[in-house]
Amino acid sequence: MKKRILYFILMFVMLGQAVGQDQFVGDWQTNEGKLKVEIYKQEAFYYAKVKASENKETLGKVILIQMVKKTPTKLYGGTFLDEKQGSEFEALLKLIDDNTLRLRILSGLFNKIMIWNRVK
Repeated sequence: MKKRILYFILMFVMLGQAVGQDQFVGDWQTNEGKLKVEIYKQEAFYYAKVKASENKETLGKVILIQMVKKTPTKLYGGTFLDEKQGSEFEALLKLIDDNTLRLRILSGLFNKIMIWNRVK
């Protein structure tokens, strides 16, 4: 009996780990395919690093900094670095489905929305 209870506890722990896989982490690209980034987690924050771009100067640069997971489908509080303008903007990421992210860049009264698709 004790073995069965232990078995069920182990099953629930393993199931919880499988369900808890982070859906934000991985490779993503814009709809046009002009930009490919890797989203990774470091401690409690999420970052995005450029892996492929038409602008070779941005390769390897981190463009999303210190995003924080507020809900299972949203990252807030981070910064988007725009190399072209040399500016920083507030950024929000929302997971639309397992393979689609919406990046919202806030600049005063204006917003820019980019859709990123998971690279498989």
